[in-house]
Amino acid sequence: KARHVTLARFLVSLSIPQVGEETAYLLADTFKSIENLKDAEKAERDREQSRQDMLVDLAIDGIELARAS
Repeated sequence: KARHVTLARFLVSLSIPQVGEETAYLLADTFKSIENLKDAEKAERDREQSRQDMLVDLAIDGIELARAS
């Protein structure tokens, strides 16, 4: 018979730095499943990439503007 491990206990078992029992329980309560947690992490990576892309675009626009002057 398979043993059921809660999301919070699973997160604690990973020994992630700065994620103790309290943080693990908060994450489990917020996200409810490992799939939701993975989706949130991917969405954050996508947002970060978008921010980086915007900064690169701004830098390129600034260089082009400086060259045009």
